[in-house]
Amino acid sequence: MKRSQLLDSRRNLRPTRRALIGCLAGGGFLFSQRASPAADGVPQVLNFFVPGPPGGGLDRAAQGLARACKTVSDAPTPRLEFAPGESGLTGLARFLARRGQAGQILIASLSIMGTGLASKPLLRLGEALALARIANESLLLVVPASSPFKTYQELIGAITNDITKIVFAGGAIGSADHLMAAAITARHGIDLRKLPFMPVVPAGLTRVSALEERASCAIGTLRDFETAMGTGEIRVLAASDIKGPGINAVDLSQGEFAIDFAPWRGIFAPPGIADEQLAGLTALIDRFVASAEWEAEISKNKWAPARETRDNFRAFVMIEEDKAIRRLNAMGVI
Repeated sequence: MKRSQLLDSRRNLRPTRRALIGCLAGGGFLFSQRASPAADGVPQVLNFFVPGPPGGGLDRAAQGLARACKTVSDAPTPRLEFAPGESGLTGLARFLARRGQAGQILIASLSIMGTGLASKPLLRLGEALALARIANESLLLVVPASSPFKTYQELIGAITNDITKIVFAGGAIGSADHLMAAAITARHGIDLRKLPFMPVVPAGLTRVSALEERASCAIGTLRDFETAMGTGEIRVLAASDIKGPGINAVDLSQGEFAIDFAPWRGIFAPPGIADEQLAGLTALIDRFVASAEWEAEISKNKWAPARETRDNFRAFVMIEEDKAIRRLNAMGVI
């Protein structure tokens, strides 16, 4: 699909996608009843919808936000719902189907956006209502300890010499890992259609195992690689940004090798909720995202503060969606 067609889809939904969402809306929800909104537009119960399994990164964000919600006076009762499957696509489709339900918020990320754009039929996170950006999480680029590449500069030298010989391992097609590999490749003027990328799902040790087979390098979170870093199985060459001690690597957020990339997490409301409900939900979320409890969660999970309220985040999401579309189109994914 051409990029112009994808951009048109930001205004017009395709019938195939309507059919998919309509089908998903018919059943399979853990909580099917809508929460009753209070007079000020804030629901009595707030459902934190996680498009992934318990224990994953989005779950940790949702758990932390739910704890922060409990510290805010007159806040609704938080509850969590999980919708794992298809690298977040199952959950995204279900959430978009909950049109007009003000008692729901989605915990999403750049990966959810990218995998949705890469899917067939297309699923657009941008159709949900952006409420707040809550954090960034650094991604690491690693090689096995036995790799001939001792530095990021050496790896880039090999990439520019012949990209087809350097296989990146990471998450699903369209994920933040995939988009980071594309950003690195594009930074050095290489045709993205030549980028060899091996999706490895689930992450963690499976991704490390891919390095032992045929991948030259892998991209993932600190949590993905923490164990292998501790045992010396892998070497970190670069990070999307450097936070805290213990990571001796090239910082890709600045300097000579800087790339236009930041893996973010944010909160979204379903499309179609009333203006009063949207205003009440926005004010509520601004309160618990600004809380000391949420700041502690960011520190505990080794994320980076990246707070943006609704208007700024809405503009940011549009920019990020356009950037992801351009990169996926350049790779021949869409």
